[in-house]
Amino acid sequence: HGTVANTTAIGSVTTTAGSAYVDDNNVRLVNNTIIFTAHRQETGRELWRTDGTPVGTYALPEITPGPANGVTQVLGATN
Repeated sequence: HGTVANTTAIGSVTTTAGSAYVDDNNVRLVNNTIIFTAHRQETGRELWRTDGTPVGTYALPEITPGPANGVTQVLGATN
């Protein structure tokens, strides 16, 4: 379990184009990589991934290009 003292930001989904947020109910661990959805004004809700490092945290290629949501449902369970 993490602590506030040992928690640091590793990246940001926010851009200069407007507001952004991470969907906290859409976070899954897959093979030591966290897959999550984030919504940005210019891309809609899309998949992101992180390995816990700044360089390993980025948006995956857009499922639906443009501002429409590429991910419209909660991510399924993983093993």
